[in-house]
Amino acid sequence: ILSGVWAIGCTKILGFELDPLLLVVPVLLSARALSHSVQIMETYCELFFKTKDKYQSILKSFSELYTPALLSILTDGLGILTIGVSGIPLMWKLAIYSSLWIGSIFLGVLTLSPVMLLLFGPPKAERKISYFYERFSSFHTIFSRKKLYTFLTLIFLIIALITSGIMGRKLKVGNVMPGHAILKSDHPYNVAMDKVNSYFYGANQFVVIADTGREGGIKEIEVLQKIEEFERFMVEETGATASLSLSMAVKLIMKIFHENDPNWEVLPYKARDVGAITYTLSGGREMQRLFSEDFKSSPITFFYKTFSNEKLKEIVKKAQEFIDKNKDEKVSFKLAGGLLGVLYAVNDEVERSYWLILEVVLLTVGVLVVVFMRSFKSLIILLPSLLLSQFLSEVFMYLTKIDMNINSLPVAAVGIGVGIDYGIYLLSRIESLLESGLSKDEAVKTALMTTGKAIFFTASTMVAGLVFWFFSPMKFTAEMALLLTILMILNMDGTLIFVPVISKVLLKER
Repeated sequence: ILSGVWAIGCTKILGFELDPLLLVVPVLLSARALSHSVQIMETYCELFFKTKDKYQSILKSFSELYTPALLSILTDGLGILTIGVSGIPLMWKLAIYSSLWIGSIFLGVLTLSPVMLLLFGPPKAERKISYFYERFSSFHTIFSRKKLYTFLTLIFLIIALITSGIMGRKLKVGNVMPGHAILKSDHPYNVAMDKVNSYFYGANQFVVIADTGREGGIKEIEVLQKIEEFERFMVEETGATASLSLSMAVKLIMKIFHENDPNWEVLPYKARDVGAITYTLSGGREMQRLFSEDFKSSPITFFYKTFSNEKLKEIVKKAQEFIDKNKDEKVSFKLAGGLLGVLYAVNDEVERSYWLILEVVLLTVGVLVVVFMRSFKSLIILLPSLLLSQFLSEVFMYLTKIDMNINSLPVAAVGIGVGIDYGIYLLSRIESLLESGLSKDEAVKTALMTTGKAIFFTASTMVAGLVFWFFSPMKFTAEMALLLTILMILNMDGTLIFVPVISKVLLKER
């Protein structure tokens, strides 16, 4: 509650707004406070029943967990802050208020929690481990119990990383039309849009500006001919269903002036005729959108019924191909406006940002782990399960055709920043138990029965909260809730399986 109130208050003070499409992100951030609190409560209860001293149990539990908790909060906060490297303003704002949200957890968990434990009485009876979790934990110890099982698990991990990494690269960016990416297919907006695209030329516009740089330049016959040539090229090469330009309007007026004879639907060959027609057009308010007020430039609009990211790339590529081959001192063509022009720019930035964010997040997490845990082994132990969960989430998006767009980018990127918490706590617990003199098998089993139980509880609680989002009337919200659910389950199970296995191979008994 404290972290949520502070974070939302800071967001308001900074003048930011919570995007309705990204409300699943605050839910995920709030769950991080729960995750850290549960780990501390679990350790405190375990120590209290050993020492029967509340004050010493609090002191020892926070001394033991301070470093992993601080590291986890820093990896969460700085990991999310790196989303700001994107050139998209929405990502920058999300990075700022999300990192502030995570920062508030530091005060809430590491400062308020021990005070709260002091105010309340100690637990009265030791909680018994449920039969379900005992079986669940026993299952996860199998993978590190024998050398053969450990070897086979590592082989599986390597194969899974390679396979999922290759498949994840097939994830498409911006392949679904905006309405269908956010709303369900039977939503009135999508039904209406489908009708418009089926009965008319299409509502998806790609705009190119023809610019002469001189007053009245757009009325020159050579310029109009070049615009007409560009229109014909784009219709033939990219499948545009129609185009709209000053050149087309001039031809239609010529036809009207000659009793609608289709043979006269051509560009005039006299400058005075062009001047008369453009003067006529300038008198109509609706026609004025075909040229600038000083007749220096004119937009050319192409219409498409449907599109995909590949189609957008093809349209831009073909347009640029024509521009490069037809460089003219009289007119230059500038890309690109309209819905499709904006979407191309957004998709290009999303595609660049996603891989850049992942690289920066991984680098940040790696540096923090090495610095705080003072060991490259720790990074080797933690990184594989984190990468695997991220790769598998990309595969899941690819197989279920969840679109990677400006809205799903932060949800997909945030997951890797917060997914390392589980591994940090479990690894710290295993190392602590090994230092106390336990064998590797005993350390792994005890860690899974204590810290592992807290990880399972946190992940299952988060999933239980996200389940209600599955029934959202907005397709995007339901998809992101499903994606986060998959991501949390993968992070949990990857941590409980692979961290103990790799720890058993790399760590030494004291």
